[in-house]
Order: sequence, then C-alpha cells, then structure tokens
Amino acid sequence: MKESWTTHGLKVGMASFFDGASEIMEKVSKQAHQIKGLVEAVYGKFHTEHGLPKIKPVSISLLPYRSRLQKLHDEAEAFRNSAALVITRNTS
Repeated sequence: MKESWTTHGLKVGMASFFDGASEIMEKVSKQAHQIKGLVEAVYGKFHTEHGLPKIKPVSISLLPYRSRLQKLHDEAEAFRNSAALVITRNTS
C-alpha cells in the first residue's frame, strides 16, 4: 500500500493485505491445532509412563483476532468504496 500512487493501486494493495492476513491467520490456526495435538500426546505419554496427573492443555482461540481483522477489513472496504475516494479516483 505504501507504494500505491493511485486510488486503484491503493485498493489493490488493501485487498492484497487482507487476503494475505487471512491466509496467515488460517495457517496459524492449523499450526496451533497441530501443536495442541502434540502437547496432548506428550502429556499423555508422561501420564502413562510416569503417573503424572493427566492435564488438558488450553486451546488457543484466534476468534478475537479474526473478529478484529474482519472489522478492519469491513472498515477498509467502507473507505475503499466511500464517496470521498470515488471523487478523487484515478484509474491509471
């Protein structure tokens, strides 16, 4: 977005940013789920082999971050489609 000199360039940059952020958020969610599975396996092994108490690891919730990202996306969309931006539109 920083290099965008036109309204069109700004729109493309903003869309690219949010697409990339959503993709990264999805990867983080999958990795957190995989890590939780590994931690549960390690806890289970220690419970079985050493008699340690069974512990259930806490899940990491990305929902608050996804909600905030969606709110920012909605605000960016409103800005991109605002009358002020349309009036100053440069389509080159």
